[in-house]
Amino acid sequence: MKKFIALLMSIIMVLTFSSVSVIAANDDNQVDVKDVLGDDVLSVSLANVTANSHSDVTVNLTLSGNPGFSVMILSLDHGSEAITLKSATTNIDGLTLEYSNQKGGSTLAFYHLGSNCTEVGTLATLTFSIGAFSGDAEIVISAEEGDVCNAAAEIIEPELTNGLISVACAHTYVFKDRVEPSCSKTGAINYECTICKAISTTVIEKAAHTYSSEKVVVLEPDCDTEGKKAYKCQFCSALKDEETIAALGHKFADDSYIVTKEETCTENGSKYRVCYVCNEHVTEEIAALGHDEGTWRITTPGDCTEVGKVSRYCNRCDCVLEEKIKEQSGHFMGWAVTVKPTCTSVGKEEYMCLICGGEKGNSRTIAKLDHVHGEEVVAKEPTCSQKGTLEIHCKVCDEVCETKEIDTLPHVKNSLTVITAPTSEAEGKGEYRCKECNETLEEVTLDKVYGEIYAENVTASLGNKASVKVFIKNNSGFSAGIVRIRYDETSLIFDGVKAGEITGDITVGTPAIGEIAVLLSLSDAEYTKDGLMFTINFTLTQDADNGKVELFYDAQTDFADKVGNRVFFNMKSAEIKIIDCVPGDVNGDLKVDTTDLAAIKLYLAALTDDVSAGADANVDGKIDTGDLATLKLMLAGLHK
Repeated sequence: MKKFIALLMSIIMVLTFSSVSVIAANDDNQVDVKDVLGDDVLSVSLANVTANSHSDVTVNLTLSGNPGFSVMILSLDHGSEAITLKSATTNIDGLTLEYSNQKGGSTLAFYHLGSNCTEVGTLATLTFSIGAFSGDAEIVISAEEGDVCNAAAEIIEPELTNGLISVACAHTYVFKDRVEPSCSKTGAINYECTICKAISTTVIEKAAHTYSSEKVVVLEPDCDTEGKKAYKCQFCSALKDEETIAALGHKFADDSYIVTKEETCTENGSKYRVCYVCNEHVTEEIAALGHDEGTWRITTPGDCTEVGKVSRYCNRCDCVLEEKIKEQSGHFMGWAVTVKPTCTSVGKEEYMCLICGGEKGNSRTIAKLDHVHGEEVVAKEPTCSQKGTLEIHCKVCDEVCETKEIDTLPHVKNSLTVITAPTSEAEGKGEYRCKECNETLEEVTLDKVYGEIYAENVTASLGNKASVKVFIKNNSGFSAGIVRIRYDETSLIFDGVKAGEITGDITVGTPAIGEIAVLLSLSDAEYTKDGLMFTINFTLTQDADNGKVELFYDAQTDFADKVGNRVFFNMKSAEIKIIDCVPGDVNGDLKVDTTDLAAIKLYLAALTDDVSAGADANVDGKIDTGDLATLKLMLAGLHK
């Protein structure tokens, strides 16, 4: 193409001289630019069009303000290698158009030999092929100096206006990934456009629930609240065929009533007892006793000539139940109580005139009254290991009338006590004990565990820093945990703990000598991911030996899920291997690179004193500009 353009320019030069001669002859033998070009400015512009990817599009190249040209060479930058010029044509008589494609662009060559082209309007129709492309592609027009001239070989500087092809993507989707559905969430099949990366998604309906083969208890009943059982989905909380479980009812120790109000002859009393399951107080009414009819007593003395009165009293409350009046008609003989009996002593009655009290005759003893039994009182509370005692006291004299035993209470199961923590090598052992008496109620085997918390081995040099990373894998989930770290304080100085990617905020307990504890806790969720938990930072002493960083925990108390169940892990410790310092390793990361060059410059400028022993690059016992020069030679590969 370049050879063609050079040949074309030679032909134009030959024709130019004859053209110039003619122009001069027509005037005053003076050739002026306006004689050739006139006052118009040549303007070439590309139209803005829209297209689809993987298709062809036609763009018009328009000419305006044309003073006349003989040769025009234009370069087009297509804005993308996916856009190529497929064809280029012109309908202007006498104008020849040649084109060629280059990487990401093309060249157009117009020539009108022997004379100037002065047409305006559509200069050329260009057809572009759009490949795997979407978006806006600016077609940039350019022309080098001398690429546009007229028949007089005079250079024309055209005004060039770029065009824009806005390409809409004709999506070509390929499979990207698949998200499986569950019984609680829909799934999806995702497809990605190979051109514009757009995503198309096909929804997969939820899977059916997988219910348990038998109904399970989903709400335990208690003393006065019903429970519930149903078929439960094994993968979510869905229930079906729910069934009510009757309330259990309160449980009481035998005859364990406590009287809060004594009954009387005319008023009811009250008593309560305590359910030993839920501790609720259940109150009951005690029926009134009714009057205990006693013997007659003289209430108004009289004589045999005066009217008298006798009354019958209640033995308990001493109220008058009945009265009799005896008209004066001589003595009224009968038995009268002279000494009232009680539950502890006998009484006495005498045969006499009930009106005047005279004419006494025989006397007789009145038997002791029966004890008036009160309510049962707990004298000794029962426990799960010892029976209790109930006593019934006389309401009058408080003497113990009767004693009964109270059965022992059932054991109250405490939470699991870990005897031997499980590992990946062996099962563990645990016990459920009574909360009150500590008796072993049940022994259980703890399954092997495969979750592991482990620390990575590291290497470091004397006097420098070492960071030990602690990871978790096969995490079954925990809500709260304590990882305990034991280390040799003669070799390692504790510098703090940094949280990892899966733990967020952490708390470090008050360090003891050679031991620290890292606390992790979520209030209503669990740590379930695998990955970096935290990083422990140490500084090595100048006389440190190879050190061990030991991980351990208390299986009984240190790890639990969000409902309080114990969680167990294997613990794997790490070693810190001591190596000699590396000359030129200024920042102590055991390698020599450009970061060490920056670090020694800061040190020499007195902007930091945090450098390792390797900053003495030339090993002369001091750190100065000589070490800076040595380090530059090291990085250039010129120092051995």
